[in-house]
Amino acid sequence: MVMHSLSRLPLAQSAFATSAEVCVRLENMTLTAFLDITLKPEVLDTAPAIIHDTLSHTRAFEGNLGVEVITDVTDPHHLVVVEHWQSIEADQAYRAWRATPEGASPLGSLVTGPPKLTKFTDLPGI
Repeated sequence: MVMHSLSRLPLAQSAFATSAEVCVRLENMTLTAFLDITLKPEVLDTAPAIIHDTLSHTRAFEGNLGVEVITDVTDPHHLVVVEHWQSIEADQAYRAWRATPEGASPLGSLVTGPPKLTKFTDLPGI
């Protein structure tokens, strides 16, 4: 029987994994989150210190494996925060904490619009 590498199901049953199957497989797998932001022009000089302070809390959060900030080579206002998490559960706990008054960050005042958050994990065997 031929197995589909993403879903671990026979191809005859499904060529794609269901959301539930993906969730089961991804438990306890590391996660990389990309937070894509564009800074307001008027905060370009002050933003690095505020972002550094904000990310110190992210780095200290249980399950965080590291954080980097990368910038667009053609647009200094465009940044991507790259977060590495020990598990999906650690990332979820962090996002829940950031949604509380205690965990709220000042990043919203620095950006031109809502950040785009995208989460990734490894695809074994590729």
